[in-house]
Amino acid sequence: MKTFHQQIIKHMRLFHVLRIIIACMVAFSIDIVFKLPYGTWAPITIIVVMSAKYSGEVSDKASQRILGTTIGAILGLSLYFFPVDNVYWHYGSLIVMLSVSLYFTLGKYSYSAILTSVTLVLVAGSGPGDLHIALWRTTNVLWGGLVAIIASQYLFPAKATDHFKLVCGDFLRVFHQNYSEHNALVNSDDAYREISLSQLRQTLNKITSLESSIGHESPAMKQPVKKAIACQVRMFNLLENIIQTQWRHQYSKEKVQEIRALSQAKEQLSRMCEQCGDDLLSPQRPLMVINKSQLEILALYPKLATNVDSRTDISYYGYLWLNRELARQVAELSEWLCQFETIKNDAQ
Repeated sequence: MKTFHQQIIKHMRLFHVLRIIIACMVAFSIDIVFKLPYGTWAPITIIVVMSAKYSGEVSDKASQRILGTTIGAILGLSLYFFPVDNVYWHYGSLIVMLSVSLYFTLGKYSYSAILTSVTLVLVAGSGPGDLHIALWRTTNVLWGGLVAIIASQYLFPAKATDHFKLVCGDFLRVFHQNYSEHNALVNSDDAYREISLSQLRQTLNKITSLESSIGHESPAMKQPVKKAIACQVRMFNLLENIIQTQWRHQYSKEKVQEIRALSQAKEQLSRMCEQCGDDLLSPQRPLMVINKSQLEILALYPKLATNVDSRTDISYYGYLWLNRELARQVAELSEWLCQFETIKNDAQ
């Protein structure tokens, strides 16, 4: 990812304002030069459509607005075939068309249906005979939507895919910090204390909120993004279970510490998460692929104990299983992120 794209994501509000202001200046300039009647409808359309964060959402919203406006305009203009003095036929047909368009406002293309309804009212709501106003309003909405699409794609474009990559990098680095802190606590003589996962949870929420935006931006990335998010959700849940494991007796803690190789294997996993996060946040660094064969923790197979001590309040084997499953999710996440990165590079 280019550094400039990172700056756009980090300063999203600033570039969001610049993008809309420049697009509105273009619309105002066209209005002034060509002296278009009701020209303010174009910048109004630009402001409404470009309220979305990412270029894919803006394009989808603008396309639906153009589609809805076109359908609404055609339906509304068709009412002008009735005689000018036939008010009842005009409004009766308008109500029927409006009812049909409103029926689809709760469906897949709800925004288009809403714009169809709004355009119907704008075009034909004043009654028969107001064709001049209706045509110019429709025209200005259409070219205003086109300006919004062009501006969102080429004027400081904010890509949801760029944001996804950055937030995934943040997630892995914070994950490393929390996991490493837990490992240090387990290997120390300190009593159990709770480790806060609030920052990791907030980062995960940001990641999940990007899924629909990426779908609008690049349908080909839907699958790897969905799988990568699922891996990170499972990683969070597993880490939460691991961290919330409490010990009331020192003997319980010693049971976990019995495997000397476990501590080193967990630290290796933590470092790999950190390195993968750094790769995601570095513009020119290739993303590391974590193979399961590289993970030492997956090679640990403890022998079953001959007896079970009643003083143990940590499941020795359950704790090991949680860490092993965590390692599998980390390896799977790196594979999906690499697939995501490959599709992203091919699209550029």
